[in-house]
Amino acid sequence: MDALQPKDVRDALARDRVSSRKRYEHKNRAFRRQGDCFFVPEPSLVVDNELVLSNEPLRRGAGKPHMVEQLFRTGGETVHVCAEHPNIGPR
Repeated sequence: MDALQPKDVRDALARDRVSSRKRYEHKNRAFRRQGDCFFVPEPSLVVDNELVLSNEPLRRGAGKPHMVEQLFRTGGETVHVCAEHPNIGPR
């Protein structure tokens, strides 16, 4: 199960000294997990509130999206989606 956790999550577990008994729970001092998504707090991150998105859907493919109460994104690339066929990617 350790191999399924991203390196940043394993680093957070070590930094926050999470016991081996709690390292696979959905919620502990190091992270919160929903499905295959890990949310790791970053206390030193300063975010402009104007850039925070509310009730943002997170989805891969055609499945039902997870709704995130507040979200701030960095990096990535702009992707244009066709409203008629939103689940068909580039060919």
